[in-house]
Amino acid sequence: MAVVRILVALITTFTITGCFHLGDDIHALKAYLRSFPPPNSCAPPGTKQTRICYYELEVMAIDKPNGLYKGHVAKKTVEQGVKDCLATKARIEEKLGFFGYLDYDCPEAKTYDFAWHGFKIEGSTPNDGYVELVNIANTHSLKVGTADEATIDPFGQRQQLHAP
Repeated sequence: MAVVRILVALITTFTITGCFHLGDDIHALKAYLRSFPPPNSCAPPGTKQTRICYYELEVMAIDKPNGLYKGHVAKKTVEQGVKDCLATKARIEEKLGFFGYLDYDCPEAKTYDFAWHGFKIEGSTPNDGYVELVNIANTHSLKVGTADEATIDPFGQRQQLHAP
């Protein structure tokens, strides 16, 4: 299905812009491909999934006795992501020079869209504010936890997981 989408994107892009703007077509195709989440990435908090994911969220209780909360990615997590992006981009440009990701701009923390997600927190319920959470596999629920709890698989090996 992804191949079909890419083919449709290429045909549409070439038809609209013409082949003499190949550089623009490549930039448009890269932007299109970046719009899809990477395979095996964590779904938003509160989504039923089998993957164990770690989330750093700022939460607000909707119905604390029943464990119902809403939350969004923590501001400090977004700011750290921007710093990491700029550092990675600098390293790529240093190693690859002109052929690096010069057409990719790191997002700015001030323009980040803090989308709210609704979910249930099982077990101990936190106060409003910053909290580290781990999802409970095959449910829509989360629990208070750390990254270490999310990154150990049944065989005792560490996995690399990323918050959305």
